[in-house]
Formats: sequence, structure tokens, C-alpha cells
Amino acid sequence: MDQFDLEFNRPDKVLERLGSTDQATIEAYQASYEHRFTALPEASERQSASVPSLRVKSAIPIYTTHKKVRVTVEATDEKTELATLQVYDNGVPIFGMHGITIPSAHTYSYSTVISLLLTAGTNHLQFSAINKSRAESLRQAFDVTVDTSPSQGHVIVIAVGVTHYFDRSQSLQYPAKDAADFAHFLSATWPRELTQSPRVLVEEGANRAAILALKKTVLAATSPEDTVLMLIAGHGVLDEGLNYYFAPYDMNFHQYHKAGLSLSDIEYLFDGIPARRKVVLIDTCHSGQLEFANLPAILPSSGGVAVIRPSSIAQQRRRALLEQAFIDLRRNSGVIVIGASAGAQTAVESGGYQNGAFTYTVLEALGRNEQKAILADTNHDGVVTVSELRDYVGRRVSALTNGQQTPLLWSGPDEYDFTIIQKTQ
Repeated sequence: MDQFDLEFNRPDKVLERLGSTDQATIEAYQASYEHRFTALPEASERQSASVPSLRVKSAIPIYTTHKKVRVTVEATDEKTELATLQVYDNGVPIFGMHGITIPSAHTYSYSTVISLLLTAGTNHLQFSAINKSRAESLRQAFDVTVDTSPSQGHVIVIAVGVTHYFDRSQSLQYPAKDAADFAHFLSATWPRELTQSPRVLVEEGANRAAILALKKTVLAATSPEDTVLMLIAGHGVLDEGLNYYFAPYDMNFHQYHKAGLSLSDIEYLFDGIPARRKVVLIDTCHSGQLEFANLPAILPSSGGVAVIRPSSIAQQRRRALLEQAFIDLRRNSGVIVIGASAGAQTAVESGGYQNGAFTYTVLEALGRNEQKAILADTNHDGVVTVSELRDYVGRRVSALTNGQQTPLLWSGPDEYDFTIIQKTQ
């Protein structure tokens, strides 16, 4: 189970036991493990904490024609005060990353009835209790199939792109056009799925405050059956700790943490919103998780993309191989993120296709091609799933850029594949 991955996924220990002589790789894995504890400060507390228990007391139907269900749960902990309850539906925390707060009057034992609104199809539900030392109980899992009329969910499209920054020395070529093309193509191709016009923020309109305001103005009004597709295009920069920030229009390129949009900020946008299906496409430099040991000392520029070089890359081995070895355990918002490039790569722009390679390929996959074919629909069933889009874009972008750029899935509940868009007859 992924909730134990942090403590027991130790490839460094496995290599040592197998007698490996590759000390550099062993040290990289060990440093990655230690870094995860830095990224998750509650982890060190969890090691010495008691573990709560949770029991689901009511019967949960395997099959139902009703989307609303009520579930009685009871949480207990003998030594540590209880803090929250958490419920996941297909990997998405329904009540946000912080869950349901347990009243202080019931700190060691708490029973309550939780009302859930499910979606059509299979709902893989998980219930857990978390104490004040951040230790989590074993998750109690149930599969519920909801058989209702076809989903009435809609596709919500958001496109953000910055070509010309307030700091004109950082201007690019195509991000604003990428955002406009993405929004226009989807609204023209799937007008029945998009019940509202795409929300497009470009140039000075794509400032940090305006992007964060999308949570209240757009995302909070979604429904559980909705699918949110968001494209972010522009600069991606790194601070000295190799933490990633998207650069909005008003970015201060000397103080990233003050004006940049961090991955935590992006996850905040989607945390706790009603929509269960959420995909963010990030077409920037360094949009992959920056966890590779082979980060070059001088980050190259390609295709007209300016790259900000961090002043220090001394921590590169402390981040080594996390991308491939660990499940991301941060309590995220259940959003699927596909990055334009791996952590040590740059994103490519080209005058040949008048877009960033990543955005160009996403649109090509969804039907913007000479045949007007949905190329991402590899099994020809009329729908495009997250995995189909990811796999197509990954292969195609790598081919277009001669291997300079490799899109990747950054985080999220990727084991729960879902339909992004369905072909209109």
C-alpha cells in the first residue's frame, strides 16, 4: 500500500543486501529517502507515533442506482489524539487534502456518519483516520458501482500562457499562443461537452493573483462528474533547492518564492473542489519532478527557450532517482499532472509548428491534424483516457524533439484511469 511506501520503499537497502558495488547509486537512493522526510515534515513524527484504527460500521453497497450514500465510521487511538478523517474516491481526497476535522471533544474515540456523493461507474472508496502525530490508520477499502443514466458531467477548460513577461528580458515565443490555441480548438471541437467558454489567461492577465483566483471563480463551481483540463505554458524556473515554480506574468526572476507559482500552489487550486477528474498539462521548462542525479552543470537552452540556471546544484544527488523510485506521498489534491519535460530537460519551442512541442502534440493527439483523427484514441473506442493521452504525447514529443524532451506523469492517482474527452457522433 502506498501509505507505507515512505517508510519501507528502500532500494538503497536492497542494493546493499544484494552486494551492489555501485556506491553512487546507493547513496543517491539514501539521499532521496532522507529528502522525502524533509519534504514531508510530519513523517519524522509518524515514526514514533501510535497508529489509530478505523472501522466502517455500516453496510456499503457493492451496486447501487443512487449516487448519495451515508457511511458510519468509528475511529479510535489509545495514545494519541485523533485529528482528521479522510475519504478517497478513486484516489481523490473528497474532503480535500486535510480531510474532515474531528472535534476536540472526541479526541481518542470518534464516531460519525459521512455523507458521500459518488459518480457514475466504479467508485473505489478508502476511509482512514489520522492522529495529531500524522499517523494514518490502515485504509478500509470498498468498491461501489453506481449504475445511473449517462454522466451529465462537463469539461471545464482553463488555459494560461505568458509569452511577454513584465520583465521583457525573459520573453518567449509561443506560450500565449499555446494557451489560445488549446482553448479555441477544444471549444470548437467539443462544444457540447464544454457548457461554458474556456477561461483563458494570457500575458498580463496571467498574473499570480488572477491564476490563484481561478479556484473561487471557476473551480469551486464544478460538480463531481466534471472533468477539468488546464494548460499552463510559459517559463518554469528552479530555485537553489531545485524547487519548481511556474512564472506568471508578474514573476520576479530574482525571488521565485515571492512571485512564482509553486507546485503546491497549483495543487491548492484543485484541492477540495467538487470535480473528481482533474488534469493539468504543464508546458514549461523543468516541468517534470526534479529528482535526477544527472542534472547538467549548465542547463542548456533549445528551441529559443530561455533557461534560468540555479545558482547551485550541489543537492542534485540528494534528489536522485526519486522520479522513478517513489510514489509521491505528499497529500495532494488528486490532480493528474503531465509535465512537458523530465526534470533535467528543457521544453522545446519550434517555428515549424508555431507552438511548444508539448502543446502542439496534445492538440494533434486530440484531433488537430490533417486527418482530423483522434490519434490518442489508440484502442479506437471513441474516448481518450488520461493514460492514452500521456502515452501518445510521450512518444510523439520525444520523436519530434529527437529525444530532447520526454513528457512524464508527475503525480496523482494514475492507477485510476478515466476518460478526458469522448468523441461526439
